[in-house]
Amino acid sequence: MKHNIAVIGAMKEEITFLLTKLEKTKKETVAQHVFYTGTLFQHSIVLVESGVGKVASGITTAILMEHYPQTELIINVGVAGGVPTMQIGDIVVGDNYVYGDVDISMGGNYRFGQMARCPFLFKGEEKALYVADHLHAHIGTICTADRFVVNWEDTSMLLQRHFSDLNILCFDMESTAFAQSAYFFNIPFLAIRAISDIIGSKKEEESFQTNMEKAAEASNQFLYQMLEKL
Repeated sequence: MKHNIAVIGAMKEEITFLLTKLEKTKKETVAQHVFYTGTLFQHSIVLVESGVGKVASGITTAILMEHYPQTELIINVGVAGGVPTMQIGDIVVGDNYVYGDVDISMGGNYRFGQMARCPFLFKGEEKALYVADHLHAHIGTICTADRFVVNWEDTSMLLQRHFSDLNILCFDMESTAFAQSAYFFNIPFLAIRAISDIIGSKKEEESFQTNMEKAAEASNQFLYQMLEKL
């Protein structure tokens, strides 16, 4: 079945591979964002670079839904820092999304990581998760914070204190913000992340710089396979 799918990457490198595969491509610039439209496996695709971070994610989703209201599924694709059980290049697809830097628990009956008037966890789209699982991705929770997560000791304490009941596999700077924005617009959402660095590695920054483009392409290639089966 043909779908109207929006694919968003925070950085140029996180959409480059898919852009080369897009057919019947057109380009439109809206509010400093360049939107590419075209087709892949008969799906109507909107492809855009959002910029890094949670605010950029919300802005991009709002612009997307205003100008492409026919969107049926939003997919965020890119790289992430993995917990030590992950390996460079592993593909993580989020079944749940949570914030790692939100705490409004003093203001009501909220858990750490939960945004006001929102569920504790935002959910990934079930059909896409089914396809991802059959393509042998790692399925688990993605945690989002507006910072580059590098210290495993601090991160481990965060997980034990607040998220011991979750299967958090990686950290990024956008997925949960996109999930929240999609929740606001009542649009299904999924994030696909390839591991570019391992949290706590002695050379994590060097690893990120070295592996980022390869990991970004790996996440794109995985999504490309998914789109053929959706």
